[in-house]
Amino acid sequence: MAADPDRYTPKLAQAYLKIADRYSQRGDVELYLHYLRLAVAELPETSRLHYRLGNAFWEAGQKIPAARHWQLTLELEPNHPDRLRMLELIRAVRASPD
Repeated sequence: MAADPDRYTPKLAQAYLKIADRYSQRGDVELYLHYLRLAVAELPETSRLHYRLGNAFWEAGQKIPAARHWQLTLELEPNHPDRLRMLELIRAVRASPD
């Protein structure tokens, strides 16, 4: 009997998050972002992953990708508890000439 790959997707995403956290603690921003992106790729309909990736991009100074992931967060979870902050930052990024 063949294994169902979809059955392992949440566990794989969780493993990527654990690895991402370790790189974050070490201060390795590139690998932190890399593993967060892998987690999002495994569970693209999960607002908390997009939110976390948006925050990570923001902290890394990558404002446009941050705004994109916050927008996805709000599309998936319109009443997110951090909604107002995300909307303000998204507007600021869109208004920026960069």
